[in-house]
Amino acid sequence: MGTQLVPQRVTIHEPMDAAVWIGEHERWQSAKSRCNKILDRRPFLGQKLSRYFDLLADATPDEIERIESVLDWLETGDARAFYPRQLPIAGLDTKWIESRAAMVADLSGGPLDFRRPPTTGRIRMLDAELSGAVGGLSDITAPIGELAALAIRPSRVWIVENLQTGLAFGSLRDTIVFMGLGYGVSVLASIPWVTRAECLYWGDIDTHGFAMLSRARSLLPNLRSELMDEETLLRFQDLWGIEPAQCGTIEGAVLTADEMNLFLSLQRHRWAPAVRLEQERIGWDYAWQRVLASYEK
Repeated sequence: MGTQLVPQRVTIHEPMDAAVWIGEHERWQSAKSRCNKILDRRPFLGQKLSRYFDLLADATPDEIERIESVLDWLETGDARAFYPRQLPIAGLDTKWIESRAAMVADLSGGPLDFRRPPTTGRIRMLDAELSGAVGGLSDITAPIGELAALAIRPSRVWIVENLQTGLAFGSLRDTIVFMGLGYGVSVLASIPWVTRAECLYWGDIDTHGFAMLSRARSLLPNLRSELMDEETLLRFQDLWGIEPAQCGTIEGAVLTADEMNLFLSLQRHRWAPAVRLEQERIGWDYAWQRVLASYEK
């Protein structure tokens, strides 16, 4: 074939030339046109828009118009007064705003602080007299503010992580059980009849379970844990699972010495890596006897 001259360097002088070279001429034209249109009104977005080439190149005209309409509205509207579905923008719905939230927040220069649904809680009245005080209802899910306003005064409040655990509770005198709050246990401090009651916490025996317990106790200082001890953990060793991601240090931990020792033992893999005993794995006969025994303390 003889000696051949091989190119060592290609110099491309304009972005458009690069787009033509790689066969993206039409997408580049579309993105550039839309970018310029947006920058005519918002020149300060120059650096940010460059991160959204695919969107500018491929979105439908309606999609681009919707994005501009949202940015226009956010400049003058008060997002905190509206749920996403209430925004007076044609073609906008909750799914769209949720899927584009990060981009819209980036382009608008701040988080999308829309009105949020009220935090709700689910409780069961385990005593007929307490149930009678709220029209005979025994299982209630309502905003925390409405639960706080209930004209009741239980002497005991159980807090359990697992919904079915709470549903399995039988009748207990003058008692209410909260279910499924997780790390949202901090809302309990805003409920007067909770803060006046004797409170008991039963969560999973894992590092996050003790972190939730600590958070709850920081707001309810007299909170007592039940079924979160080494005896229970070892008794049901054949039902252990693995905690997917362990909790690190608990800032300002409010745990008893026994609770802290168990937390550290789990964290340091004393028995096995990332041991976890979920509360619903504890045999119900054993668990219910422990619940009843707590009333004798």
